[in-house]
Amino acid sequence: MIIEALTRTRGWVRFFSIMGFISCGLLVLGGLAMLVGGGSEFGYVYGSEGIAILIGFLYLLFAALYFFPSLKLTQYANLITSLQESHTEQDLVSALDMQRSFWALIGIMAIVTISLYILVILIVIGSMF
Repeated sequence: MIIEALTRTRGWVRFFSIMGFISCGLLVLGGLAMLVGGGSEFGYVYGSEGIAILIGFLYLLFAALYFFPSLKLTQYANLITSLQESHTEQDLVSALDMQRSFWALIGIMAIVTISLYILVILIVIGSMF
């Protein structure tokens, strides 16, 4: 029964992992385009070449951040497949531990993101006075 429930989620897990890798790839392409184009006419669209280069690095940073949750989801989907084939307790524990690892990573990323938002808000409020 547990194996059947996990097996039903595997398709969605795999879908979101693939979407994450596609997003990661598009961010890398966009970041490289901004870095390469930052010193050319393309960079002047944003007012200065420095902004385009900064945005390029941010795209690459976000690509790296998308990569790790996508990797965890792929590993989780693979462990569900192993569990479906073996029906062993060890594979069940491994699959559930990978799911826990994914959510722990997402939780840490959420805490960091909220902390950065608060920091930016405090800086903006502080710069008003």
